[in-house]
Amino acid sequence: GDSNLLNDYEKGTIDISSLSYSTSGGATTHSGNQALNYTKVGRLVHINGNIHINDANANGNQSGYLQIPLPFANPSGNEFRSVGQAGHYSHNESSVWLIEGGSSVATFRFGHNWDTPSISDNDTVVVNINYQTS
Repeated sequence: GDSNLLNDYEKGTIDISSLSYSTSGGATTHSGNQALNYTKVGRLVHINGNIHINDANANGNQSGYLQIPLPFANPSGNEFRSVGQAGHYSHNESSVWLIEGGSSVATFRFGHNWDTPSISDNDTVVVNINYQTS
């Protein structure tokens, strides 16, 4: 019946042609890989795709965590923190995407101690994130 009707569904892409770092600087991606996909169902958002870095220091030397913009901000509060799966082909360490409560970006970090992975030209980073929105 109508109580099971799905009325809040959206699919789209996130422009990742130019990405920033959390403190300063920015990177560009290869021309054939400049979008991530997202699907929103109700309050749940799923983001997936690959980031293939062209120039890791295109907009100044990297300082801080690599960031990707979120298509929808998540609510404030620690209970809304999310950690998404990441793969970084240049490192043998576990990596994650962290979304802080109230944030509009996800930051790329090493999983064991939240350290900052260095990003180099031609690196590929996998994105697989689920999070809640307002």
